Amino acid sequence: MEYGQKASKNNIIKVMFIYWISVIIWQTIRPVANRSLIDSVVKISLFFPVLFYGWKNQNLKRFDTIAPYFLVFLLTQMTTLIFDSGEVGISSLITIIFMMMQIVIFLIFLPEEKASVSMLETLCKGLVVVGVVMSLYNVIFNWGRFRLVFSVSVNAYGNECKSFLYSNHEFGIYLSAALLSLLWFYFKKRIKEIFVLLIGVLLIVNLLSTYSRTAILGLIAASLILVFFYSKKTFAIVLSVIAVLLIVALSNDFVNDLVFGKIMKGSFVEGEVLDEERGNMYAQEWAAFRSGSLMQILFGQGYVGAAKYGGHDAYLIILLTGGVVMFGFFAFMICFGIYQSFKVLKQDRGTGALLFGYQVFALLYMVAQTPILFYSSMDSFFITMIAILVPFYISNGIHDKNEEKDGDESRSN
Repeated sequence: MEYGQKASKNNIIKVMFIYWISVIIWQTIRPVANRSLIDSVVKISLFFPVLFYGWKNQNLKRFDTIAPYFLVFLLTQMTTLIFDSGEVGISSLITIIFMMMQIVIFLIFLPEEKASVSMLETLCKGLVVVGVVMSLYNVIFNWGRFRLVFSVSVNAYGNECKSFLYSNHEFGIYLSAALLSLLWFYFKKRIKEIFVLLIGVLLIVNLLSTYSRTAILGLIAASLILVFFYSKKTFAIVLSVIAVLLIVALSNDFVNDLVFGKIMKGSFVEGEVLDEERGNMYAQEWAAFRSGSLMQILFGQGYVGAAKYGGHDAYLIILLTGGVVMFGFFAFMICFGIYQSFKVLKQDRGTGALLFGYQVFALLYMVAQTPILFYSSMDSFFITMIAILVPFYISNGIHDKNEEKDGDESRSN
């Protein structure tokens, strides 16, 4: 029997999944014009059931131990707003309000919330199903673009597929999570191999059609993590296969143009990892951070001030937005999430490998894109869910299971 299988009447993972699906539905049916205030208000309204769940099931014992940290968060955010180099608008306030709500619910009200491995399996099934639905929609309704994925003569730029989502990068995040979940089910033997193959091919081809380099490379790294912890022998075989594919890609002009020239959008052509425009953007953002005043280095240039720069790197945007102080919280949460996954790895290697794989994907994805932990956008919430919250609650559930097991053994003795 696996660790963390204890049934629970509460299911925080289910609550988060339903919220995610609800916002995706809203983003699909909303008018194009509703991308600012109305959009944010609806997202916050859809978050109310999560707030209610947190309030109803709160297991906070001593608020005074957490209150100082919460107060520091508010003070630092107020300082960031005060020193914002641009005119603060409602969108900045909504971002802060949403961050505050998530911190209150998930980290203050529910620090002892527990989730079982069976809940995680249900989440993974949901991710696979959603990935399949998005992929089928993409194939059927975006066929004109989708069929061009294997045509070397057609440029990737302008032909990215995004299914019914806001962007191709968001589509890439969800497909990658679905594929990683599917690989986990394959190792756990929860799905027949023929279905793994069929679903896997569908999801992979759709992922390629997004031309999201960060999602594709992030998934490869996360998959290698999962395989490594499950089977060293399989890991060695996979590395060998990847090496052969790279040799073929480098030696065959058609495959080389397809993989590196089109799907990777020229990123690795002639040894260049980044295109010139992206490299210049990062250099400008780093220079802007370093050239700021002491207060700007500590507390950032604000939400409006940071928005003046190109983005495409969550870490640089955090530095520009909230400075070293906000980046410190950002880094702490990343370390906190990884720590939870390694706690799970010690007790349930397969489950811990999946959680750590999610985190590796999220961390790599944020290097070249800007979904930021605890932000209000849907891709940001999804990244926060799989990289921080799910590992946290699964770790709590496994720890609780171990305590019960130790208690039973002591009573039997």
